[in-house]
Amino acid sequence: AGVLAIITTAEYKTYAGITGSALDAQLDVLIPGLQAELERQCGRLFDTGTYTEYVDGSDSPTISVHNYPITSVTSVSLIDRAESVVYTYDATGYKIDANAGLISRQAGGLWGGLSGAGCLNWWSPLPSNVTYQLGPAFPDGWRNIKIVYVGGYSSMPADLKLLMYDLTSTRLAQIGADLSMESEGLGHYNYKRGAGAAGTDIWTIYATRVAAWKRVYT
Repeated sequence: AGVLAIITTAEYKTYAGITGSALDAQLDVLIPGLQAELERQCGRLFDTGTYTEYVDGSDSPTISVHNYPITSVTSVSLIDRAESVVYTYDATGYKIDANAGLISRQAGGLWGGLSGAGCLNWWSPLPSNVTYQLGPAFPDGWRNIKIVYVGGYSSMPADLKLLMYDLTSTRLAQIGADLSMESEGLGHYNYKRGAGAAGTDIWTIYATRVAAWKRVYT
């Protein structure tokens, strides 16, 4: 999980109408663990920070970062196998879709001129039959684009916080329960867990809501 919590123990207690401190120690462990798992499920961190990422170029004009929304981009560079900068893209030559975490080339910049020409990080020195030309795309290659940027939320969105509240409530209800039990009966008494009850995996219950926060891949 990141440094900034999506929700705090105090916020959850207010949401759930919990008074007293009997559950504080339990919530102090549960909430960060759920945030870490949510971030893993979504393939991104949510808190604001300065991030450095290495992504694959694919002769496409668009690449994506993990931890959006993007606040600012420090640099976008083409690198070789030794991670040395070969070319730094001019900030005027790309556009940013901050909320989607996308960076798109508009014009100029190095672009592979032959098949596989962008794989600078595989070739050293560059073969004589490989040429580069100006073009609105990021060259094909493995981890050959280095992006330094500021991204994530400095203030957590209300609907993301609500998701964390509900995840916490459901997981709290599961603690101490026999999660393998779907129903039980004794005489005329019968009990069956319905959809969304304590015995159901929380990532199944909230799959649709979690999907809305998953990283966009290009």
